[in-house]
This record gives sequence, C-alpha cells and structure tokens, in this order.
Amino acid sequence: MKTQSKKDQFKEVERAKAYKPSNIVYDVDEKPPLTVTLLQGLQHICIFFVAIVMPVAIINQLGDAISLRDGEAFISLSLLSGGVVTIVQAMRKRYFGSGYLCPAVCGPSYFDATKHAALTGGLPMIFGMTALAGVLELIFSRIMHKLRRLFPAEVTGLAVTMVGVVVIPISIRNFFAVGADNTMGSPNMV
Repeated sequence: MKTQSKKDQFKEVERAKAYKPSNIVYDVDEKPPLTVTLLQGLQHICIFFVAIVMPVAIINQLGDAISLRDGEAFISLSLLSGGVVTIVQAMRKRYFGSGYLCPAVCGPSYFDATKHAALTGGLPMIFGMTALAGVLELIFSRIMHKLRRLFPAEVTGLAVTMVGVVVIPISIRNFFAVGADNTMGSPNMV
C-alpha cells in the first residue's frame, strides 16, 4: 500500500472541500477547447489595455501636482506589480493563488479613491492605500467562499457594470481632451 505525502493529502482534502458552482463553465483543472482558449486570451489582452490606460489617466488627473519622473515611475510600477500579482494569482499554493489566470490590472474601481488620495498625500498615500487594500483582500479571500451565496453572478455583474458607468465621464473627457490644460503627455516634453 502506497503512503501519501502530506502535500498529496492536502491536495486531496482541498479537492474534497472544493465544489464547482453551477455558473462556472470551466474549473481550474479543466482545459477548455482551443477556440474558447483563444477567445479568452483575446479577452485578457483587452483587459491588459485597461492596465495600461488607468495609471496614465490617474497621472493625467493629477496634472502639475506630480512630476514627470514620478509619473513615469508610477506607471512603470503599476505595470510591473500587475504582472507579478498575475503570476502569483495563477499559482496554486496552500496560502495564496487560485490557479486561475486572472490578470491583475489597475482597474477603474479604485480610480476616484486613488485620485483623491494622490491629491491629498501624493504617491505615498496611493501606495499606502493600495497596500491596505491588498491586505484587506488577502483577509477577505479566506472567507469569501463562505459569502458566495450573497454575491451571485447577477450581483457581481451589476457591480462591475456600475464601475464601468462611473468611468464613462472620465473616459469621454480624456478622449476628447476636455480640460487638457497640462502638458504631462505632450510630445514636446523630451
């Protein structure tokens, strides 16, 4: 009779605890067909475009309150940390990672809070706020599976839609350069 290692026993217990909700089509260990995989890859690329635009939009909102060098550093660190967090999220370890390839992006859900934090305390306030939010998300991730019934797909879908609606005025102002009185993004600033 073969003895299981502690790691194998842990995985077996975790599999027994885990269940696949009815609204999840493909679980972590399932491989979707190639067409679905390619379409999901395209969707992830589109989501990464948000990661590129949101830090720039935050810096643009700050205008002269931030230097060009700090703005560049903020954008670079945003992209770098998004990549690192995506890798950690895709891992499937005991205390972190879900096994899902969920891109960690600078999304619009924190946009207003980030803008106000930057205007109040600058980049240190943004970094502190982001660190606190990360710690709180780590804590809530331990109990979120128990709250799944309170947050069905309809509720989370509505929340995501409202985040998108909040960003519409900012997007329109940036797209049409309404109120573009600063030169942060000017090509003449070389």
